[in-house]
Amino acid sequence: MARPGTGPKLKPSEKGRLIFMQAFGFELKHGATVLSARTLPDLTPAADEVIIDVQAVGLNNRERMARRGAVPGDFNVLGSDVAGTVTALGRSVADITIGERVLVRTTHGDATQVRAPARDVVVLPRALSFEQAAGMITPGITAYRAVAVFTRLQPGHTVVIKGASGGVGLLVVQLAKARDVHVIGVASGNHRNQVLTAGADEFFAYDTENHVAALDGRADIVFNVALNGINGQDDVAMVRPGGQIISVAHREPYSDKPVQFTHIHPLAVPNDHTILTELVPLFADGLLKLPIGTLFPFTAAGFAAAHDLLPSPHEGRIVVSAADD
Repeated sequence: MARPGTGPKLKPSEKGRLIFMQAFGFELKHGATVLSARTLPDLTPAADEVIIDVQAVGLNNRERMARRGAVPGDFNVLGSDVAGTVTALGRSVADITIGERVLVRTTHGDATQVRAPARDVVVLPRALSFEQAAGMITPGITAYRAVAVFTRLQPGHTVVIKGASGGVGLLVVQLAKARDVHVIGVASGNHRNQVLTAGADEFFAYDTENHVAALDGRADIVFNVALNGINGQDDVAMVRPGGQIISVAHREPYSDKPVQFTHIHPLAVPNDHTILTELVPLFADGLLKLPIGTLFPFTAAGFAAAHDLLPSPHEGRIVVSAADD
């Protein structure tokens, strides 16, 4: 796990709270998105909310797309996957305590503080670091929905997982294998050992092997969690007639054979809180693992570097951390 050089740290007050919070956001200047920091008053919670002092933020493809859509004239604070410590409670919050370690999927997470509904917050066990927690939130939710909500895996099923070396893909491999199915991972050849170690029974390198021909009609289910769900026609070729394609792609590929296509999308039931409550103990017990590739310091320069790396090829999760080590 790489960690670029750190910058100056934010100074906490004697009570452990920041006197002022800082938010790190993008502004559109001369056609380019430029990140800067702004100092703002501490947040205060509504009756059903908590305030979290952020210790780590995990970056996702959604931030890459949001940056491209930055609104001119606005201070666009991105970030959704947050882990930290509760520092303030709304008057109606009864089941969370000050000082508790938590994680949450929220908005405006690229900041030293966030506000979140108490119902969305999940307690973080000591066995899981803030960085590990922030790195697994969106990939975990997406992988869980793919494997446990949008299909019903049966023992003996054969599944093909495209993008098997990415954050979502590695978790789909692990969650699928735990359901006693035959897992075939597809990724670039340099990720062979990583995907097999995660639990895949077979591996095909898309950059050196004709995986589409080799897997023609073999899959009961194809999970396409590669970036933007690319090459959907390959999914059609690899799935058997009557099988299912579960994809992050929004558009269904053309098929001349009966195939069920499902786009992985948010749902009200189960919600993010329910899914994270189930996943967190699995990560804490080491039953699910997701590598962090690069840690960046919790500074304007750190957030800028993290977001700049996001659209480029990189290994593992990108996490911005307030840790001192």
